[in-house]
Amino acid sequence: MQKFSKEEQIISFTKSKRRVITTCVVLAILLTFLIVCIPYFQTTRISTCIGNRIDRIGVLTREPLVQRFVPTGRDLEYVELHYSNCDANEGTIHFSIEDKKGNVLFSQDDEIANLEGDPYIRYEVNLKVKANGTYYIRVFVDGVIAPLAPKLWLSNNVSDEIRDVIYYGQDPNVRMQANVELGYSVFHYASFAIAFVSILFSGLSALIVLHLSENKRRILGMGVLLIMPVVMCILAETLNNNSILNKSMYVWMINYLLYFLIYCFFYALTNKLRFTVIFSNALILILAIINFYKLQFRGEPFTFADVVSFGTAMNVASEYKIGLSYLVITTGSVFVLITSIVSRIRYSVHHKRTRLIIGALSVALGVFMVSALFDTDRYSASADSIMKRLGIVNNVWNQPKNYSDNGMMVALTMNAQYLTVEQPEVYSLEDVDNVISDVDANYGMSMLTGRELSDYYRNRQDSQQEMPNIIVIMNESYSDFSQFENVELSQPLSPFMDSLDENTISGDLHVSTFGGGTANSEFEFLTGNSMIGVPSGSIPYQQYINGDTGSMARILSNLGYNTIALHPYLASGWNRPLVYDYMEFDQFLSDTDFTDPEYIRSYISDSCSFAKIIELYEQNETEGNGNPLFLFNVTMQNHGSYSKTYVNFEPDVEYVPDPGAFPEAEQYFSVARNTDIAMQELIEYFSNVDEPTIIVFFGDHLPSFNDGFYEMLMGVEDTSNLNSEQMGDLYTTDYLIWANYGIQTPEIPNISLNYLSTLVMQVAGLPMTDYQMFLSQLHASFPVISTMGVYDINGNYLGGTNLLTETDLWNYYSLLIYNEVFEDNDRRAYVFDYPHYMALQIKEEMENEAASGSSIDALPAEETTGREEEIVETTTED
Repeated sequence: MQKFSKEEQIISFTKSKRRVITTCVVLAILLTFLIVCIPYFQTTRISTCIGNRIDRIGVLTREPLVQRFVPTGRDLEYVELHYSNCDANEGTIHFSIEDKKGNVLFSQDDEIANLEGDPYIRYEVNLKVKANGTYYIRVFVDGVIAPLAPKLWLSNNVSDEIRDVIYYGQDPNVRMQANVELGYSVFHYASFAIAFVSILFSGLSALIVLHLSENKRRILGMGVLLIMPVVMCILAETLNNNSILNKSMYVWMINYLLYFLIYCFFYALTNKLRFTVIFSNALILILAIINFYKLQFRGEPFTFADVVSFGTAMNVASEYKIGLSYLVITTGSVFVLITSIVSRIRYSVHHKRTRLIIGALSVALGVFMVSALFDTDRYSASADSIMKRLGIVNNVWNQPKNYSDNGMMVALTMNAQYLTVEQPEVYSLEDVDNVISDVDANYGMSMLTGRELSDYYRNRQDSQQEMPNIIVIMNESYSDFSQFENVELSQPLSPFMDSLDENTISGDLHVSTFGGGTANSEFEFLTGNSMIGVPSGSIPYQQYINGDTGSMARILSNLGYNTIALHPYLASGWNRPLVYDYMEFDQFLSDTDFTDPEYIRSYISDSCSFAKIIELYEQNETEGNGNPLFLFNVTMQNHGSYSKTYVNFEPDVEYVPDPGAFPEAEQYFSVARNTDIAMQELIEYFSNVDEPTIIVFFGDHLPSFNDGFYEMLMGVEDTSNLNSEQMGDLYTTDYLIWANYGIQTPEIPNISLNYLSTLVMQVAGLPMTDYQMFLSQLHASFPVISTMGVYDINGNYLGGTNLLTETDLWNYYSLLIYNEVFEDNDRRAYVFDYPHYMALQIKEEMENEAASGSSIDALPAEETTGREEEIVETTTED
């Protein structure tokens, strides 16, 4: 046998006892951890077997309905059937599963009197079955007369586990199947094996010493740099909705190049291969894990804009149950193996010129790749877009699908462009002034009557009635779910608010965020600006508001209102203290301003928050100098998560068709039901108040569930596969405007959040700003504008705003949003901050004083305590 000399030996094992002992200890810890985590490798795979033309025609009698099925798994955890007409007070449903020899493997009896309506019944069978074997579900009833007997929901036969059904009275010429959901218990053996082997080999590699020549180390180093992007791309996509196989060859190539450039850049920067690979791998894995958990909890992927909301995320992180996943454990184990192997390899480039070339090429190619990926918007990419030709487009309306189709790194890069702000194609201060002049002269519609505003209304300096108190409640995660069909609950969610009719306007509210992003809903309501006019994924509260900002609070303050913001949670969230100051709220009260508050779960209750509203109103009556009150309350009671259990709260609302199947949704409905009770207390109080008062209530966004509730409601396996129009229901909440005095109450069934404050101003009979008059005109043509798209006045879905680029209304809106949000010194404050009659005088003063170098930036609020008072002309020195 040939023996290698010491000089020729490439690999040897360490002789360091310290390293051996350390490696054994770490290996034991990692293996123990893996064993403890075995339960995380056990999950449930759901197979929903429903065809088309669904109907409840599966008549149940003493003669069994027999449904044949062929399992695709070995561990059948449960079988779920959808029954109908379970309204009898007697009789029993008998369910059983048999093999093809007639042996009963499972049976269960249910008294019909204990059921109601159209229930889903889940049978926890926990059977070992043969994959691709033949089994039979048998269902029959006794003890009930035929007309009152329950039925099963059936559909046309499809090619899945469920085959033809046989039942009494069926049409022999029509193939049908029962609507069945099968749950298979799955142990992810491959993932566990990968994790186990990775840990073992990481221990082995830690004991290895490499004896390589300079040339061999160079070759090995180059190999590592070339292979590592492939490995990390696979790990990242494993955590990105497990979407490894969902991508085209071109998508893989572009992702590979982006990863490769990261390694090349850090290698050129540090000239240390080991550091470059370990640091880059850690960075990529951290991004992938953050993206994984954000998809889990929020249903939206990670973007770089999320960095600025880190503090707010930490405020509520304790309420989310962050559990391990077998995917995280497996990818983490592979990372440990890679780190262990790479730590054995050391290589540096000796020539500085070579490093400079690598770095320069990396930066140049990176700039080219980024610029190419920035030109990928599905609706606005240029005709010669390289990436679009390769089939790579940014699905801005559906980011989960965008990440799944294009990969995490490509999607992150695409969305990075929205961190910067581009001016509208046609933009100058002269354009702004021309638009303002046009709005001054020609714009303004009554959202209450649908008619153009008269010159009297536009130019008046007082209202026809006393200025009412305005209380606005932006209720956390609130929706009555009326946009979805057949959400049948064991208790009504909002009986009181649904009963309001007199002096009430209500309808569906279209918002621009789902499952989170409260601050963006605040931004739309308070400013009238739509999120569609700012970069996708951005958070204006934390990125763009850095000076005086037009808001409902500022407008009302200039009309003489006392303005208060109230939020029964940590004040630090979403940069609110600074933002509210820029919006000219007189006060901002948070959780520390509550004495012995009532909690539901971990949050101050809506009842307690609304009691604080009453306290502040009464305080304003005695200490407010006779000024009306504007109060903006952002609640917390209904905030997620909904997966934890609480000592102080027990869910009491069930989803009737399938009780217990959606525990997160049921906890949410149980919590949200208390909002209706609190609203009844608040409105009953103000019904007995003499001061005219308007109460505005709306939900900021829908709650985020991880229990499959939305998928069930919408009949899909994954909501990320929906297009923007279909996703509209997930971006719809409710609004309500109530007054304790007579108001006009037109039917406004649909409105987007950017218009709601303008509608409130009109309901209150208050003079509007030029910007609000423009918004009223825009609403007359496009009553819904949100990140999910645009609807016209006839309810037609138009898609994205790219279709509106030829319309003056949309171009005006883009220009005005840009001037309001992104201009600092040249912001036309009089358009956004002051009622029209004040703005005319300010503009006139500005024109008169322009030559002398003076300017008028604002009218002091104390000099405009009512609309009847004259405006005091003031100037400030430059």
